[in-house]
Amino acid sequence: MDGLLIDWGGVLTTSVMRSFDAFCLREGLPEHTVRNAFRNDAEARRHLIDLETGAIGIREFERRLAHALKLSERHPARRLMQDVEADHAMRDAVRR
Repeated sequence: MDGLLIDWGGVLTTSVMRSFDAFCLREGLPEHTVRNAFRNDAEARRHLIDLETGAIGIREFERRLAHALKLSERHPARRLMQDVEADHAMRDAVRR
């Protein structure tokens, strides 16, 4: 094997989508608001892509996300990912 390409969120961790849904419940948003925004709203999707490609930093992403979803700017990324945990079985498989 020459290399191994893996993804972090939802591969080496528990479901990111479930964390998004838990976030919506805690924030009083309709079910699937975040996942739908990232999938169907061009502006919200652009913010996520800009973060993942390094075009913007986490603070700018949080500011944009909070504005797009009309939420508090108090660490929305941390709140969004609050329920994500390491998938130890998958990490062990990658190590092997």
